[in-house]
Amino acid sequence: MSDYLAPQLSVSQLKAHCAAQVLGIPDSWRIALNEAELPKPVLDSRDARPGDLFFALPGTRVDGHQFVPELQKRGVYCVVSRDHEFAEHEGLLCVEDPRRVLDWLAAELAGLAQHELRVIGITGTNGKTSTCWILQQLLGGIDPSCGLCGTIMQRVGLGTGTVASLTTPDTLTLARLAQDVIRAGGRHLVMEVSSHAIDQQRAGFFEYAAVAFLNLSPEHLDYHGNMEDYFAVKAGWIALPGHGSRIVCVDSRWGSTLADHLQEPCVTYGEAAGQWRVLPKSEGLEQRFVLQHEDGDTIEMILPLPGRHNLQNATAAVLLALELGLSAEDVKRRLSTILPVPGRMERVSPPAGEKRALVLIDYAHSPDGYERLFQALAGIKRTRTNIVFGCGGDRDRSKRAVMTCIALANADQAWITLDNPRSEDPGQIFDDMLKALTEEQLRRVTRIEDRQAAIQHVLAQAGSDDLVLLVGKGHERYQILGSEKSYFNETEIVRACWEQK
Repeated sequence: MSDYLAPQLSVSQLKAHCAAQVLGIPDSWRIALNEAELPKPVLDSRDARPGDLFFALPGTRVDGHQFVPELQKRGVYCVVSRDHEFAEHEGLLCVEDPRRVLDWLAAELAGLAQHELRVIGITGTNGKTSTCWILQQLLGGIDPSCGLCGTIMQRVGLGTGTVASLTTPDTLTLARLAQDVIRAGGRHLVMEVSSHAIDQQRAGFFEYAAVAFLNLSPEHLDYHGNMEDYFAVKAGWIALPGHGSRIVCVDSRWGSTLADHLQEPCVTYGEAAGQWRVLPKSEGLEQRFVLQHEDGDTIEMILPLPGRHNLQNATAAVLLALELGLSAEDVKRRLSTILPVPGRMERVSPPAGEKRALVLIDYAHSPDGYERLFQALAGIKRTRTNIVFGCGGDRDRSKRAVMTCIALANADQAWITLDNPRSEDPGQIFDDMLKALTEEQLRRVTRIEDRQAAIQHVLAQAGSDDLVLLVGKGHERYQILGSEKSYFNETEIVRACWEQK
């Protein structure tokens, strides 16, 4: 993905946009820039160079305004809020809302006004990544340069992409990706929209051709505080006027509540209710199912992914594709050949000709994610189920004991280990995980802090008919211990263990 947005706008254009907020360009800017092209916009003060245009935005931990005096000394142009104390300093562009100016600038630089780019946004606690992954492949038949933006990667087309640092990146990164899609001839951009991005106004400069609400379960409560506020953020975004189509899963009370209170029309689906009913026909590593509309129309489909949660994800992707103009036959054909999502029930194949334990890598990291994982495995019969997992540090502590109880209720043996402890004491994480277990459950737990050693240990004792689950890291290719981020690839670790046996 390109790392720079070539300036395409003049200072006069910026002045005209800011005039709507009854504010103007400082004289010092006009003299220095001579009404020429705008300087490069930046959001990270560490990236700002003399002549750049820095947007001072408040963050969850740091307020960008605090860097303004130093940046000014270095010759960086700064955009600030007029309500901030720095607004009185000479030479600053003071606006009502810096983010509104940034959104306008990002949309203009990406060329959205000159091109028809249909953006599809998907939100929900679980399933965003899989739904986006499936939908991009469905759209690939009519748009080979369709873009993808999410937890795993950002890419144009179905090739390799750029590893993502955030589920929904900052405004300028999104603009760069949109620009790349447009330059490649793409007409669609499929993106995950996180609650953090909605709350922090990082997904607002697009007009969405379609949006989807998948589900809601306890997650990110350390940020949102409670489920009602968490729901309000996502529901408020789905309800924004201007979306082309809305898809809502009504298998939960949250989805039903959202659908009942939306002022705009929406398409609902679910196994228990909805305009489209999801009717499973067979389970396993491949599933057959039927989508039945309330008017009687049906579509029979094959999904080469296991689990009821993937059935819901695929349904959302299918309905979005239909809303975007694909035919039912084309969607059906492409769905039957989609590639699996990296790190989502991903199978590690053993060496040719060898029979090994069935090893699955999954990104589940919440109680609801664990429930969905084990529901997906219900149709896969194995002698013993072994799980290796941990819990992330500096995150919601209340879910740790719940996740561990779910794991021990469904697995024969558990290895608890480190996930990404970050700056938190691993001992505290383990204490939180184990505090609700019974004596019988504790006897089935082995604690090995080193995650690679834990994987090696479980593979050494697993039989060829066993199931081994490596849960929590999924697609991630790193581990964060303290402030250090080191390379960590579970697929490579498993294959290395098999080669040594």
